[in-house]
Amino acid sequence: MGTTRVVDNRQHRARNAVAGLRHSSAHSALSCLYRNGTLRANCSGMLRSSLALALLPVLAISSLACARNVFSPPALPLPLEAPRTLDNGQAAIQASGGTSSSMFGPDLVAGAATVHVGMGRGTEASLGASVTHLQGHSSAGTSPDIISARAGVKKELWRHHVSAIAGLGGGTDAGGGFVSPDVGVIAGFDNRYAVPFLSLHAMSSIPVGARQVDVSIDDEQPGTYVGTPKPTWGIGSTVGLRVPIGNPDSKGVHAGLTGGMTFWKLYSDGHDIGFTGLGGSADVIF
Repeated sequence: MGTTRVVDNRQHRARNAVAGLRHSSAHSALSCLYRNGTLRANCSGMLRSSLALALLPVLAISSLACARNVFSPPALPLPLEAPRTLDNGQAAIQASGGTSSSMFGPDLVAGAATVHVGMGRGTEASLGASVTHLQGHSSAGTSPDIISARAGVKKELWRHHVSAIAGLGGGTDAGGGFVSPDVGVIAGFDNRYAVPFLSLHAMSSIPVGARQVDVSIDDEQPGTYVGTPKPTWGIGSTVGLRVPIGNPDSKGVHAGLTGGMTFWKLYSDGHDIGFTGLGGSADVIF
């Protein structure tokens, strides 16, 4: 995902020209617009008929109407990991990146770096940091970036095949700070060649020092739209594949490549919005 303060707008406005979409006549009059470190979604009567929508059909039911609200983001924008934990004394460095979009919201680009350490008995600890960039133009000129960090733990429930995870993170963006705990479960088929996995996640995000932000965009005058972040909770999932490079049972240096499709559904103050995306990561284990 990933993840982020989003303003959904109840006002449905038709536009003659689509702004902010990627130079394609296949896009409809739906435009996803950035507003000052938060996001406001404009809805038209047409649905986006793009390749992204074809790949991400779950967005078609994520929201049938736009509602004005500011969502607080998760601290786990890119949940890309298989169920297997590191052995005691092993460590890994993981770099990940991806992009997400919403039918009635923004396009996001996220990157993260995470350090993992094996603690023994099927337990692994992690510490990571991420940056999420909201694409679009803010007429008020505030920062489009969300910066977050997260500490987590993963525990195998069924050796190498099923694990539980939990984490606590937080960060900051134009709407102030936030604290975000999360829990989840990962199931997969561990082997030496290609490891398919499915993960399910639940999170909450509590604003800290929340402040009003100007979410005006494009040709709108600064101050036209403002919003304040609201407490948010959500559910997410990832379907992915990890390809080990080298023998994963080896005590020596080896690596892996992981790719997957992610989905987040956020709820706040009676409103909701869905994000889907594609991500990938590379890790080195030593």
